[in-house]
Amino acid sequence: MSSNINYVPNTPKNIHKVDVMHNLKLGIIQKIIENPNINLVELIQDELDLPFDKAEVLAERIEKQHLQTINNIEQKRLQIVIEKPANPKHQNPKSLYALESLSNKEFETFTKWLLQELAYNICPENFPALMGVDYVATKDGFKTVILARKYPVNCVVTEAAVLMAQEAKQNYKCDEVIILVTVEFSERAKLMAKKWGVELWDAKRLEGKILEVKQQSELEVQYVFPQYRGTLVDSLFSLVEFKKFLIEQRGGKKYDLFFLGVKFPLLTFQVENNVVVKLVYRVRYNEPVGENEGEALISCDKSGSRYGPADVEAYLQVTEYLEQFLV
Repeated sequence: MSSNINYVPNTPKNIHKVDVMHNLKLGIIQKIIENPNINLVELIQDELDLPFDKAEVLAERIEKQHLQTINNIEQKRLQIVIEKPANPKHQNPKSLYALESLSNKEFETFTKWLLQELAYNICPENFPALMGVDYVATKDGFKTVILARKYPVNCVVTEAAVLMAQEAKQNYKCDEVIILVTVEFSERAKLMAKKWGVELWDAKRLEGKILEVKQQSELEVQYVFPQYRGTLVDSLFSLVEFKKFLIEQRGGKKYDLFFLGVKFPLLTFQVENNVVVKLVYRVRYNEPVGENEGEALISCDKSGSRYGPADVEAYLQVTEYLEQFLV
């Protein structure tokens, strides 16, 4: 009976060749494990003495197989990490910030931003995972691993996630561990996390963290701008105290307000008898414009009648306008 399979006898020469290739592969794998950031193409060129184009093709195959293996492992983990709620009527509260609708890349960008705003110093390398990413970060002298995951809204996270977190804590040699998810944790997960000192950030706590960042940002903006002082004129001139802005006098009693380092004025105002009789925004649609083309917040007609908000409200609107240039 014939066969299309080509049989290669295990001669000593062939066995030796197989052993050599096997040892080379093991050597490459070991080096990748020891240094995950190594240039795989260059490593294959050195170890297997291959031209660049062939080494590049082989490296691509290895990376693809590696990612597939990781994905298979993560898929199996996912099956035990999430489960349907015990109560069929249970529903996770909808996130005010629609985190569940973010793509994996958008979720990674969001979580990195949030952690950095909360004063975590994130290490350069992120470690992608199914439906999320692992971060290693430092804060207050402690090294923390953060497992950030975006899970379906109709599930809860089980205690298996806590086990994974403990494993990650050891692998990354960290002092603390946080599990950040877009849903809720099961009661068993909460109990195990409390026992082992694992910090849990569920959807509700995430919203609290976002609110904390927003409030801090608002406080910082309030700190930049001095409080209103007696008159609009005095308040406008007080803006230079925080060394963010510069005011230069033009002919007569006209003044231009500049952002430090920017040549074109952000606004122009005119003073008569210690009263602002004209105030014009000099940037429209992100483009500088002349005084006559700018948006007038305060103006006067030929008879001397003043138009615009009262001084306190005018100062508030000016600071809101200037805030965009501080971002």
